[in-house]
Amino acid sequence: MLINGYTLFPFPANWQTPPAWQRAWENEIAMAVTGDESRQALRVNPRNQLTWLMAAWSTWELAQLNAAVMSAKLSGLACAPYWGRSSVLQSACGANSAALQDDVWNWSIGDYVYFLDQADYPAQLNYDVQQITAVNSGTFTLTLAGDVSRTYAAGALVWPLIYGEFTCKDMPVATAQRASLQATIRELASPQSAATVYGPGAAPAGTGIGFMQVGSTFVVS
Repeated sequence: MLINGYTLFPFPANWQTPPAWQRAWENEIAMAVTGDESRQALRVNPRNQLTWLMAAWSTWELAQLNAAVMSAKLSGLACAPYWGRSSVLQSACGANSAALQDDVWNWSIGDYVYFLDQADYPAQLNYDVQQITAVNSGTFTLTLAGDVSRTYAAGALVWPLIYGEFTCKDMPVATAQRASLQATIRELASPQSAATVYGPGAAPAGTGIGFMQVGSTFVVS
């Protein structure tokens, strides 16, 4: 399954090896003629990286995992649920509206939501991915572009997606039906930076060296 050209990895994380999250600003130290130092960066917001372990528990799941890996390696791009960054359904979701208990994630219009039927897994991998068309921040309610294929009970977890460059380690095979894979998705651009556009001569928001951006004008007097 492709979402915006990114291969989706819907397989749940194996928490025997907890997912690892990293952030990168990619800044460096610049030396001045006087010997003073300053730190500069090309971005205000960091790029995120997610590394997690997936386990295939059956022949059909192993075949799906192999197909996803081949597709992601061909394009170099993948997306997956942002494991460890879930929200909780306040009430059952069986149509195109999802009410959440809180706003622990900054949901926005255009984001995709991943639903997983954990009661059926690992016998079956039943999930839904829907795009958000409206966000009610007062009631923590998300309006979806379409109806979900099944009803997800109150208290179920939903996840945002992370997109980026795909890399993975070799897949060790335990049996003819079981295997595991450790994969990494590294964002190509931070979500906040990608949504921010600065015109000619426009000053970036905030103050300090951490807010310096390419394309902005700084005058030294």
